[in-house]
Amino acid sequence: MIGKNNSNERASLKVLISAYSCKPGEVSEPGVAWKQVEALVLKSIYDITIITRKKNVEPIRGALQALDCMSVEVVGVDLPTSLLFWKKGHLSMHIYYYIWQLQAYFVARKLDSKKNYDIAHHISFMTLRTNMVPFLRPKSIVGPVGGAQIPPPGYKKVLRHPIKEGLRTASIFMMRISPIFRTFISKVDVLLLANQENLWVIPESYRDKCHIRQLGWNLQESETETEYSGSVEDSSEANVLKIYWGGRLIGWKGLELLLMSLKKVNDFGVLFQLDVSGKGPDEKHYHSLVKELGLDDKVMFHGWIENKKVLELQNSSDIYVFTSLHETTGTALFEMMAIGKPMIVVDYAGPGEIVSKGGALRVSVGLGLDNSIEECARHITALANNADMRARLGEEAKEQLRTIYSWDAYISFIENLYEKLAFGLQDKNVTTKEYPDA
Repeated sequence: MIGKNNSNERASLKVLISAYSCKPGEVSEPGVAWKQVEALVLKSIYDITIITRKKNVEPIRGALQALDCMSVEVVGVDLPTSLLFWKKGHLSMHIYYYIWQLQAYFVARKLDSKKNYDIAHHISFMTLRTNMVPFLRPKSIVGPVGGAQIPPPGYKKVLRHPIKEGLRTASIFMMRISPIFRTFISKVDVLLLANQENLWVIPESYRDKCHIRQLGWNLQESETETEYSGSVEDSSEANVLKIYWGGRLIGWKGLELLLMSLKKVNDFGVLFQLDVSGKGPDEKHYHSLVKELGLDDKVMFHGWIENKKVLELQNSSDIYVFTSLHETTGTALFEMMAIGKPMIVVDYAGPGEIVSKGGALRVSVGLGLDNSIEECARHITALANNADMRARLGEEAKEQLRTIYSWDAYISFIENLYEKLAFGLQDKNVTTKEYPDA
């Protein structure tokens, strides 16, 4: 921490947290946002107010009561319930998000006039888009956010939705030249970007406000009694490599890349079983593809399953394969790193950065889809034939989580940002990765 600031000064900091999606006990975006709130609340050194959607208020208050932290103020913002019927589709959800930001802005201004906040911090949504926080009076932090990474060229077959992907890419390019977005960036004090692939959309004149910082993860929280031993004996059948893939069944998550790779692995004579969890719009396509590739008896689709079953699949697997083609973070990687699983990861955007120092075999994207399929197949075959390599990669993965991506290190980083902003000590030219050396 900054040496000149004593604990009384730190305790006097008043922090407004904007968390549109935040709910204890949830996974993905709501759960990650709550983990950040919980960690800051447990420090007991800040006067915190949380602005979120009304449906999240009671769950958050219940969790705060369990933590004996009822001094935290939780404020719910929403349109009247009778007007929420239209917020069902993807587009209408985004429209509603901007309406919510406008409502939250006026609520936050009233709160600030009474409490005089030192810091306003946007933590959810984690997508890089305009939000109300930089337009408030206090010093502002936005992030970590992402979503400006675009798919690598040459992967249209896997992406499967060219119109949607084209519109998404066009909207990202438009964001760079949008006067509203430029005003947003000009006003924010610190912008936390989850990976380097998002930096291109930030005008160069504002990049001195950016930190590159992934979220952290709690190693103990994900550990179970079932530890990876580097042996395939845990498989239901001796010498059968158990592979796990989980996520939304939609093109950009890249499952087709894995399935095409497994066709080659099967031709090599490797025995394997792939467990897939999740649902999505391309589910029927993947079922048909599995039949077409002759992998019916080797691929099992589990659909959406409860967390306990997901943990069972994760722990019983020998390797984990992550194939997303424009992912901001990939918190599933942290889950597998925490239990010491060797991984094969598409080397792009957030996931590629997470495993850049070890714990995984990486699949390059620079030479096109066919090369990625070949490379993925070679990696799976190599891990199937080498238990020692699996054990080594698993230990490397857990060590990277412990030394680089620990939750404590991430929260300490956030606390230092709060102090630097509140006491006028913010850094310049910080567009580098903000991690300790492994």
